[in-house]
Amino acid sequence: MLVIASELALPAGWLVSRHRRWRAARRRDQLIAVARLARECGATRLVALSSALLCGRPPGPGPGRSWLEGARPEAALAAEAAAQAFAGLGGTAVVLRLGWTYGDTDRLTRQIRAAAARGWLLLDGPPGASIPTIEIGDAASAAVAALTAPAGLYYVTDGSPRAQRELADAISAAVGRELHPLDDESWGLFRCSAPVEGTEFRAVTGWRPRFPDSAERLSQLCRARPESFSRSRR
Repeated sequence: MLVIASELALPAGWLVSRHRRWRAARRRDQLIAVARLARECGATRLVALSSALLCGRPPGPGPGRSWLEGARPEAALAAEAAAQAFAGLGGTAVVLRLGWTYGDTDRLTRQIRAAAARGWLLLDGPPGASIPTIEIGDAASAAVAALTAPAGLYYVTDGSPRAQRELADAISAAVGRELHPLDDESWGLFRCSAPVEGTEFRAVTGWRPRFPDSAERLSQLCRARPESFSRSRR
């Protein structure tokens, strides 16, 4: 058994340098080499954690899919390339494309919460953009369910895609104040144009998320006292 996790849904810092692209290519080669070595040593199954936010293309003319503006897709795509190489050698490969893995230990969630406490709204993209999400603990339980899932690529989310405005409203209500948008197009994180529900994975594994509503869960996290949120990090 081999599990390969990518860096999921992290804001990139907005610029992709030549050095970063080189490092991404190197990571892809390394993961493929690990997958091949694992298969040669007798591993029969590989589970790769990728990102649902990478499917499709950026917003523009024509039909769209999910998209994370400014994301670094290289890590997730490297994990998928390793899974493909593993399957090519006769192994069973399962790829889970997860939604935004938010939660009390997620760096982006912590940044959103800290900004809200200061009166700023970081979810400042198109209000109607649909964001596929999954709580970080649910992502972990989905990975466990993948250990017995049939080979294939699955989208894994909480099954209740929320519009960006709904999440922003939930955060504002949780902190009890109106939040000021950044009004900075270079910062807008989520620009998803179509919901991703991930029903196939549930059908074949019976897996169900503990937190099926990201707006409600984010509201809970933002209402938590700062000290309790800090303790959860340890």
